Amino acid sequence: MTDEQTSKADTDGDKVDTPVEAPKPKSAIEAAREERLLLEETLKKKEELLDREEKLLAEKALGGDTDAGQIPPTPKKLSDKEYAEQVQRGEVNPLKDDGFG
Repeated sequence: MTDEQTSKADTDGDKVDTPVEAPKPKSAIEAAREERLLLEETLKKKEELLDREEKLLAEKALGGDTDAGQIPPTPKKLSDKEYAEQVQRGEVNPLKDDGFG
C-alpha cells in the first residue's frame, strides 16, 4: 500500500493494524505464586472428591448385600457312573448323604 491508500483507509473507518505489545515476562517469584495457587485449588478439589468417595464407600459398606429375590443355582444331578467316579477320586463322601459323615 502506498501512503495515500493508508491515509484513505484510516479516514474510511477501516481498522488499522496496530502493533501489539508483548506481555512482560513474569518474575520467577510471581510464576511460583501463581503455580502455588493453582496447586492449592487442585488439592482442594481432590480433597472434596476423596471425601465424596469415602462417604459413598461407607454408605455402600453399611448398606450390605442380600440374597433376597435371587434364585440359588440348582445342583447338577449326577448319573450313577459320575457319582461312582467322584467317590473313587474322593470328591464325594457317600456317608454324608446318609447322615454319618
